[in-house]
Amino acid sequence: MTRQAAVHLLSLSIRNLRCVEQAEIQIPPELCLVWGGNGSGKTSLLEAIFLLGRGRSFRTRNSRKLIRLGKDHLRVTGEIRADIGHARSIGFEISHQEISARIDGKPVESLAELAQAFPVLARLGEAIAESRRRFVTQLQPDWRDTVAALSGLEVELQYVQGWSSEGTLLEALRTTRARDELRRLTHAGPHRGDVALRLHGRPAREVLSRGQQKLVAVAMTISQLRLLRDLTGTVPTLLLDDPAAELDGERLERFIEQVARLRCQLVVTSLHAESRLFGTPERTFRMEDGRVQSV
Repeated sequence: MTRQAAVHLLSLSIRNLRCVEQAEIQIPPELCLVWGGNGSGKTSLLEAIFLLGRGRSFRTRNSRKLIRLGKDHLRVTGEIRADIGHARSIGFEISHQEISARIDGKPVESLAELAQAFPVLARLGEAIAESRRRFVTQLQPDWRDTVAALSGLEVELQYVQGWSSEGTLLEALRTTRARDELRRLTHAGPHRGDVALRLHGRPAREVLSRGQQKLVAVAMTISQLRLLRDLTGTVPTLLLDDPAAELDGERLERFIEQVARLRCQLVVTSLHAESRLFGTPERTFRMEDGRVQSV
């Protein structure tokens, strides 16, 4: 059995990210509560943590929009550690001209451009698509149970590759080459792949209410985190932005139960200091006008 290694975010330092001019906090390994009024900077703090883990924001595709008004750059740094490893530092700096990242003080190089030769591109693309297809197949059992537990729905999950299933990627690239060169973009490939959700044979987005769509999205995240844990032995850090505001009583209880099963580090925001949805927090922070204070 793979030993589960909990990866903890130990500390976070923020400079000039949205309304947060400067913040430095130490984060406990289990439950951290961040509370404050609307517009106080709670979500911006979660955004900074997400930036460290994913290299982008969950609110915008344009990372430069994260820079505090009137400032020319932002900086986010953090220290992480696994139970069975040493601490590592991660840092991002974003200016209006460039974006740079460092791990343990060393610059992270940009990805090399893909080779122009179609056969190489096609082989790589098909390998990516097949890997994604296997991932979705592995996700299916937990997904069915989780989405049913949270929403009571039987939502079908299917991976759709980014080109016609009637031919190979190489054939698709050859077919669309003239159009691709004219429009300076690629119409076929793994970047066009997606996950299709269906309910009773219809696209889920057409038949689900806004609330149901949120539950389905939550189920997807929880299922992926559990699969990540099972495949790698790594227990993730989960960021929850005021979950009580989005879910009613019964659905919130189901959600809490599912999250508890993850047994991971939680950073939760709330409007209320007394929030105890996931138990008593090890550390509580108050946010006000972009400033953070340990309580």
